[in-house]
Amino acid sequence: MLGSAWTLAALTSIPQLFVWQIYVPRDYPTFTQCVSQWVAKEDEYNQTSSDGISWRVYSAYHLLIIFWIPLIILVICYGFILKAVIAVARTAKNDAEIRRQSDPHILEREALYLSNGHERLRKAKVKAWKMTLVLVTLYMTCWFPYNTLSWWKIIHPDSYKNTENHLYFLHSLIVLNSVLNPLVYGRINIPCRLVLARPVKKTKKKSRPGRKRC
Repeated sequence: MLGSAWTLAALTSIPQLFVWQIYVPRDYPTFTQCVSQWVAKEDEYNQTSSDGISWRVYSAYHLLIIFWIPLIILVICYGFILKAVIAVARTAKNDAEIRRQSDPHILEREALYLSNGHERLRKAKVKAWKMTLVLVTLYMTCWFPYNTLSWWKIIHPDSYKNTENHLYFLHSLIVLNSVLNPLVYGRINIPCRLVLARPVKKTKKKSRPGRKRC
């Protein structure tokens, strides 16, 4: 699965090899920058990048690859996770109910054990729902503004240029998504967070005389 993901990522990145290039502006011969071929043409020949259909096709492909397709995959995968968690919780609950009905003299300890098991499954289901909601919402919040601005530029580039400088800060949200994701996983996965936050004790406890310790 991991190898397939890396292979797919490499294949979808192939167009970048032909689109991006090292460009040296005419007015600044000592300055180099990696830009797309359309930006280079716009600066060198005063040709608007949105004039060609190739730019529109590439931009649409780029948005599908980085936003819409990952969003669909994210929703589907977490949907399967939620479905599996709910199915396991439902099966465990039904099994416990059958055991109670088949054995009316079930021990109190076993009943308590079953109750604790149901509580753990319920908490796992709530955690899965919470993580799904937070991650999808975070992904949408960080990527949707950039995606909307890019489609606006593709469909109506002239009106986009009038507000480009005022809304460009929204592009930084896509970087914020990568920063916040680890924090979300750490915040929701409480046991892992507690283990990492547990202080290391430097002093050893003194053993009582006359008692052996393993």
